[in-house]
Amino acid sequence: MEFVDLPDDITADGRPLGTGLPLPEPATVVDSELVAEAAPRGGKGRLVAFGVIAMAAITVFGVGLMPSKSAAAVKVANTKLSADPVGQQAPDFSANRLDGTGNLSLSGLRGKVVVVNFWASWCTTCKAEASILGAVEKQWREKGVVFVGVDSRDTTAAAEAFESSYGMDYVSVVDPNADIGQHFYVTGFPETYFIDKTGKVVKKFVSAIDTATLNQYVAAAVAAS
Repeated sequence: MEFVDLPDDITADGRPLGTGLPLPEPATVVDSELVAEAAPRGGKGRLVAFGVIAMAAITVFGVGLMPSKSAAAVKVANTKLSADPVGQQAPDFSANRLDGTGNLSLSGLRGKVVVVNFWASWCTTCKAEASILGAVEKQWREKGVVFVGVDSRDTTAAAEAFESSYGMDYVSVVDPNADIGQHFYVTGFPETYFIDKTGKVVKKFVSAIDTATLNQYVAAAVAAS
């Protein structure tokens, strides 16, 4: 399992991340001592120096806090799961598909058993389960079970190459700032949630899942429906 704050701060489109994540390195570093030395001596000088520093800080932090276009495409219901979410209603979300063919919402899948897997191409542990997810999904697809990947803090090219390599041909959505993950109480990748037809969480699995457990938990979600 890998914690979500390990990768570089980039979105699925390769742009700096926005709200809720570490700010990008500023393009210009302001040295307060140099500003103070360059300013006139006395009270007015100190005020000028403080003003310059304050304006620089506002500029740097203001830019860092602006949400990216990718982040703006993610919408999540104002509810959050707990660490033990079994029996709780999964937060609804809507996000762009990784393949660029529109968006997908969890509520749009109501009436179906849904497996939501949080992953990223840079996640080493995710590689251990990727081919398993790809193979098992194909077995359950004919029975009406829908697998949805949530690709977080990634780049489009790397994520698409990852899916292709491991045979993950089900839909993944883009969660550049891990907004969906935060509402699902995701603390690291990978994590998988098994949701019944009414939208309630039946099972949760942390770290790389094996074939037997994956099938067992999908079956439990189907039985609960």
